[in-house]
Amino acid sequence: SALVICVVISFLGQSLGFTMLLSLCVFVSGLWWFIFSTVSFRWICERPGSTKALEGATARDLVLYGWRSTIDTMKHARSHRQTWAFLLLYFFFSDGYSTIATVAAVFAQHEMCFPITEVTILAIVVPFCAMLGCLFFMWVRNHFKVSFKTLLLWNLLLMALIPIWGVVGFFTDKVGLRTKAEFWIVAVLYGLNLGSAQSFARSMFGDLIPAGHEAGYFSLYEVTDKGSSWLGPLVTAIVIWTTGSIRYSLIYLIIVMIVPAALLHYCVDFELGKKQAGRINSKVREEVALARTGAAPARAYSSAAEAKSFLGAIPRSVSAARDFVEGLANLLTDTDATHDLVKRALRETWRGDELHERYHRLDAVIDARHLRLDEGDVDVLRDLRAMAL
Repeated sequence: SALVICVVISFLGQSLGFTMLLSLCVFVSGLWWFIFSTVSFRWICERPGSTKALEGATARDLVLYGWRSTIDTMKHARSHRQTWAFLLLYFFFSDGYSTIATVAAVFAQHEMCFPITEVTILAIVVPFCAMLGCLFFMWVRNHFKVSFKTLLLWNLLLMALIPIWGVVGFFTDKVGLRTKAEFWIVAVLYGLNLGSAQSFARSMFGDLIPAGHEAGYFSLYEVTDKGSSWLGPLVTAIVIWTTGSIRYSLIYLIIVMIVPAALLHYCVDFELGKKQAGRINSKVREEVALARTGAAPARAYSSAAEAKSFLGAIPRSVSAARDFVEGLANLLTDTDATHDLVKRALRETWRGDELHERYHRLDAVIDARHLRLDEGDVDVLRDLRAMAL
């Protein structure tokens, strides 16, 4: 909506000049953020127990709370190799597809002499195509039973075609991001893959998060995403400064898209990561649920061989049921609220770095035993405090 308003301003105020139009668009964007962020902060409720977690905290604890939580999550993530590997690769390829948009906008204005109005329309086409891309690739997933990992790899490789096609422009003046028609095609291709890549990356990461640590891990996910936003523009600026042409930055984009995609394919075992995180395959969950409710249709066995095969599969079914129950226990018992409560209990004795060190000793114990505590579990909290000594 804000982009549409900016396009209208660009059409109606063409006599104002480029600088004034740009200032008005920036003003509309800032006003948009201010209005809706104010409404959001007013209506969104506090998470239960979040205020109690900071009771008795000093000013130093409040300042360092976010940093310590992030460090705790990073230490925890390093013990889950597949999750940690995905985060490291996401750091680079998320910067890659974000930088493609930045480079394309600068490229369109300086190399192709796009007016500000057309650049703004391009910016509207991308999110519209991103919505269509999400719907299309989700249909592909449901219809052909394709995994999140495979679709994410296809999205990254298709977006990598954009800088690859731009490199063709080094060898000819006819094609290779040399015409406006190419830029419109690039905008559609980029948008179709951007939305689904972001959705599938988030969904894939969600399956790699250890149960009970969703809030901390998704916070680290966003830090990884926004934390790499400086890398692409910095490399692009250095390339332009040293070569005088933005086209050479396309080589960096090719590397930062293809190399992480290859490592994601060969180095990240998605199924192993889900197993390490305590996530249960949805097919197994469905089968166990049907077995428990009696919804599974009865089957008649026509031969002794079939009956023997069925009886031999019973131990595997029991094992699957046990895995399902253990996974469900992970989801229901190991919560961020428990970790906050333990920190608050330890804060009665220790402060600062010492508190962080003592709590870190208990982190693995809480996860291994799937503890779920509340204010009434005085004895357990006392025992945990003794374990931190």
